[in-house]
Amino acid sequence: MRMSARKNKNDWNFRIRNSLRAFTLTELIVTITIVSMVAAFAIPNYQKAVLKTRERVAILHLMTIHGANEIYRARSGNVYVPGPIANLAGINTALSINIIDNDMTYSYARPTATTYTGTAAWAGGNNFTVGINQNPVTAANPYCAAGNCPTL
Repeated sequence: MRMSARKNKNDWNFRIRNSLRAFTLTELIVTITIVSMVAAFAIPNYQKAVLKTRERVAILHLMTIHGANEIYRARSGNVYVPGPIANLAGINTALSINIIDNDMTYSYARPTATTYTGTAAWAGGNNFTVGINQNPVTAANPYCAAGNCPTL
């Protein structure tokens, strides 16, 4: 004779309860604490990285303006592009370049035929202005013209 093993009703309820487990309040509090500690360190570091990136992009654009201006000077008899130019569209047109604005304000001035100054200013948090002039590109040119430059 064959005996069939019938599942105990209590055994079935035990399995269901084990498969429907939830997080306890303590586990949730520990998880939230860990996530908030990570965010407390990550958010300021992210903001610093964004600020450094904006400054480096501004420096790269100013070096592009410097290079294009040197090419213009070589072709036009030792004078720089006439100025002042108060916006990036005018700078792009005058130097035949295509710099994208990236929320920066660019300006260009030529006080004499053989000198110029280009600036890029950012008015977001931690404002800064980076500048470049006709001198060769070195550690001192481009330079921090105003504000809190993170790398210069």
